[in-house]
Amino acid sequence: MSGPAEIRPNWAAFISGLDLILDTWESLELAMEQERTGYRMRDKYYKLNDEVFCYFDALVRNRQVSNPSDVENMLVDILDRYFNIMLEDMSEMDVAHDMCRLFDKYNMGNYATVDGMAEEQDLRSGGSAAQQSQTIAQQGADKSGDGSK
Repeated sequence: MSGPAEIRPNWAAFISGLDLILDTWESLELAMEQERTGYRMRDKYYKLNDEVFCYFDALVRNRQVSNPSDVENMLVDILDRYFNIMLEDMSEMDVAHDMCRLFDKYNMGNYATVDGMAEEQDLRSGGSAAQQSQTIAQQGADKSGDGSK
């Protein structure tokens, strides 16, 4: 079964860009710090990531454009469901706009921005998951490109 990274150019880099946006969202970080249950907090964060990624994956599959209001509403809903918080700083609006701008650049083929954010995320995380995703995507491209490996 082929995943998004295998069929979409730079998808792994786009995902890393979304990770970077979420990882640098201060209000989310504060909410997670208040959740003192360790593994449950990580689980909630992964659920948030998954819902965000699925939203943008559906946009790509359905050839739709991003809507910051929809993303903002989704983020508010997720924060309420998983972290039981309502933000007063309105940062979800900025985060939604950042995500949509990144998606629009990705969708228009402006991979320089997407790749730059992926590199920044790699530096923040030590190159772990994003690097592995990009390596897997490259291996898939190598296998389909020349039959070697």
